[in-house]
Amino acid sequence: MGYHRDADNYPRISPFHGEMRRRVWAVIQQLDILTSCQLGLPSLIQESQCDTRLPRNITDEDFGPESTQLPPPRPETQSTAVLYSRVKVKMMSVFRTIFNQVSLGKTENYEEIMALDRHLHQTHQSMPPCFKIAKLEDCIMVPSYLLIRRFNLELLFQKSRCTLHRHHMAKAYSDPKYNYSRSACVDSAMTVLSHQASILKEVQVGGLLYKDRWFLTSLERHDFSLASMVVCLELSKPEEQQNPELVGYTRESMIGALQTSQAFWAALKGMSHSEKPHAQNGNMLPPSDISETPFSAEFQGIEAMLNSSDGVDWDMWESLVHMPEDFSNYEMSEDP
Repeated sequence: MGYHRDADNYPRISPFHGEMRRRVWAVIQQLDILTSCQLGLPSLIQESQCDTRLPRNITDEDFGPESTQLPPPRPETQSTAVLYSRVKVKMMSVFRTIFNQVSLGKTENYEEIMALDRHLHQTHQSMPPCFKIAKLEDCIMVPSYLLIRRFNLELLFQKSRCTLHRHHMAKAYSDPKYNYSRSACVDSAMTVLSHQASILKEVQVGGLLYKDRWFLTSLERHDFSLASMVVCLELSKPEEQQNPELVGYTRESMIGALQTSQAFWAALKGMSHSEKPHAQNGNMLPPSDISETPFSAEFQGIEAMLNSSDGVDWDMWESLVHMPEDFSNYEMSEDP
């Protein structure tokens, strides 16, 4: 169908249909990279093979099937129905580069990592003010759809930081050269968990997002799990490697963030088991107390889990995540 080629390359395509093709392609790009990331597979779309431009920041009233040419784009300070797609595709483009590079194991050149970090921050800073995250207490009059878009863009930015610096975060424990990656990774993870706590509050009865709880898809939940994993990795290190001044967070604050995250998952579990009766009662949380969940009963809290002798073997997890080049030393069990 040729959506990856810009319509200006084909004179038979009218300006109207060409612009609509750009809008469709913007959505396809988002679906491709987000699905690929969640499944752990390389993205199918390679930007080097595509030249379709971003859709213009114009309204549906600005052009139509009879248009012989497109009107000039409106400034990005002026919100239109297509502005969110433009902003998200720009961020997605950076995330695709990061994800593909990390997936292929091209993480050794630290200068390239830092160049991508600068590009990511520049893209984030260039977003229109209406899409930048703000304190929820200042957003009482903000429409819920706009809050959701802000959260989506912010989570994408923080996930990009985590993905970019995750490999070098592990190196920082033995080489201070990579301390920036360690602090950036922990900061992005803690920021995501902070947003998770805010979302948990706002999807309750009377919250700003109570009527839009549907937006918590598996994509957002994947981001929350990634953030929790990074924080757990930081907490699992020996005391002599703990450095609150470097990462910007104390051990207690990180454990508190994980405990709040646990409450989020418990709330979702309660909704999945008995969504209809509890929704009718106007209460998202199940009747039982969160502290009575099997998770808490077994580990007696997050800190006990981290210090437990039968807890997660983070060193083994670390080696498996980075896919050792030589598998000859690994023996696979014959048991099914």
